[in-house]
Amino acid sequence: MKRLVLGMIILGNLPILAQDSIICFKKAYSRNGLDLSTQNAIELCAGAVDLNPATCFKEANSSSGLNLSIHNSIKLCAGAINRNSIICFEKAYSSNGLNLSIQNAIKLCKSNRVQR
Repeated sequence: MKRLVLGMIILGNLPILAQDSIICFKKAYSRNGLDLSTQNAIELCAGAVDLNPATCFKEANSSSGLNLSIHNSIKLCAGAINRNSIICFEKAYSSNGLNLSIQNAIKLCKSNRVQR
C-alpha cells in the first residue's frame, strides 16, 4: 500500500530515498565494493537517490581516475547525481583549465543537492 507522507512515498516502513541510501551504503561499505569504513560510507551515501555517489567516489579515488584521497573523494562525490562533479573537477583542477587548488576545485564542483 502506498501513501503520501510529507511529499514522500512510503513503501512499508521505509521511504524510497532511504532505500537508495542503503543500497549506496552497501556498495560503499562492502569488501566487494569500495570497502569504506562505516562512517565514510555514511558520509558518502546519506541522502543518495541512486548509486552515483559510489560510482563517482570510485573514479575520484582511483589511481587511474582523479587519484584523490578518501576524504576529498567523499567531499566531491557525496550527493552526486551524475558524472558532472568528475568532469567539472577535471576542468577546474587542470593546468589547462582553471588551475584551481584541489580544495577550491572540490568546492566549485561538488554537488549542492539538498540532503534530505
